Amino acid sequence: MKSRAGAYLSRITIQAQSPGSITAFVQGSQRYKTWIKHKSTHGYEDYCSCPYGATCKHTIALARYIERNEELRTMIDLKIIEPHVDRAAEELKGKVVTKYKMRDA
Repeated sequence: MKSRAGAYLSRITIQAQSPGSITAFVQGSQRYKTWIKHKSTHGYEDYCSCPYGATCKHTIALARYIERNEELRTMIDLKIIEPHVDRAAEELKGKVVTKYKMRDA
């Protein structure tokens, strides 16, 4: 299946992208709707409208397409990165505020 996925790289049309999610059409014997999403910090979830379903040659082709495109790689990883950055910023903000309050006392 992986070896056959390479033939589909030129048949991918990105339809939508948002932090943690990429949706595309992949032209096989028909046009299939395919998406890859971050499930959590521990992996991805995929879907394809082809008869085989998830983790088929179409979703593998989309994964390879994303892997080769820096903008899409960044977009698919944003869902993982953003919460950690936000949490770290809040923790740092709390420490800085606490530090300056202690100096003023």
